[in-house]
Amino acid sequence: MITPRPPASARRAPLPLRALPAPPALRALTALRALPALTGLAALLAACGGESTSNDETSEEEAGVSAGVSAGVSAGVSAGTSAGTSAGTSAGTSAGTSAGTSAGTSAGAEPPPPPPPPPPFCAQEPLEVQRARGDIDPVPAYVGVDDRLNTNSLVQVVANLAPRAGTYTLDDKTPETCAVCVYVALGCGAQGCSEVYFATQGTAVITEMGDPGGRFTGVIREAGFMKLNTETGALMEPEREVCLQEHAFDVVMPTKVGYEVPEFALQSCATGEFERISTLTAAHSGLWYIATAGWCPACRQHITELHDGRIAQLEEAGVKMMFVVTEDDSYEPATLEFCERYARRYTNDARNFYLDAGLDLTSANMSLYLNEDGSFGLPWNAVIEGGSGVMLHADGAGTDVNRALDQVTRP
Repeated sequence: MITPRPPASARRAPLPLRALPAPPALRALTALRALPALTGLAALLAACGGESTSNDETSEEEAGVSAGVSAGVSAGVSAGTSAGTSAGTSAGTSAGTSAGTSAGTSAGAEPPPPPPPPPPFCAQEPLEVQRARGDIDPVPAYVGVDDRLNTNSLVQVVANLAPRAGTYTLDDKTPETCAVCVYVALGCGAQGCSEVYFATQGTAVITEMGDPGGRFTGVIREAGFMKLNTETGALMEPEREVCLQEHAFDVVMPTKVGYEVPEFALQSCATGEFERISTLTAAHSGLWYIATAGWCPACRQHITELHDGRIAQLEEAGVKMMFVVTEDDSYEPATLEFCERYARRYTNDARNFYLDAGLDLTSANMSLYLNEDGSFGLPWNAVIEGGSGVMLHADGAGTDVNRALDQVTRP
């Protein structure tokens, strides 16, 4: 039995985001509804340039003055009188200065100023990413979130047609034809996003496209967007300019069954210390990872049944139990204090209870195998093999949890 996770409220931390699929289905926006209400617009600094000046004229003028002084002094000395010396010096100085200045100015004329630099492609970008994450279900994707104000804004890069590392044009693409699809969504909250845009101009450079659990990196350059009608999938001229000058991304994609779980750490509700998944898998034959929440009745039943004897049997066989507390009784992100109280509902020993507020770390590192509508059920179970760290089972993946436990149980 599982308890479906209700829709996210505007106050709650985000649950996993889904890649924006191609219209007409437009499941793209299911993911956007799972975000908390926070974001805004940020202006970029304009590019600026400078001019260089020439010192040729000054050098020529100094040469003329020097020549004139020398000539005048020589003429005055030859005359053999004090007056002659003074007059020659003065006359030579004046004549030499005038001639040298004229010649220097003519020879060292300042070249015309260089043309001004072209204006930036994007005078004002619509968002400034504060946090980012990768996604793998149903296709590799990057999601950047701007959550500075009272709504969310998002930029999403989706590897729609399983591209490899390389350069892809965004020019004249549609959600149906793009190999790399780029979306921007503004004003997102619990009820969805007020505006969604799709890139029809620019370039996407994918520098790394790893397996599940690997990295997804690249940069979007000079992307221009059209407005996307989320009901029909039609592209329309935007009412305002939406663009990205240069947007780089580098995220770890969640793993899937059959692949190694990326390195991350959860806070122990018993000690408050963070424990690495790699350390736990190295010390045990397997991990039984169970995501739970204070409001979840099916979770209470599941954990109670496990504490009736099965946990002891599994631990004797080398399996480490992990009850990962995500939200409290009021659907708010769980705190360490709540996690400690939650553990005491079942046992006096909280060593198997861990904190993952809002399920952020879990969903960022392991695919939750979401339903078509972007939902999933709690408790959510995964089995990770000891030593290798490979995920053998995840609810929603079509695998069997008991078979995976048999695989990691020591004889």
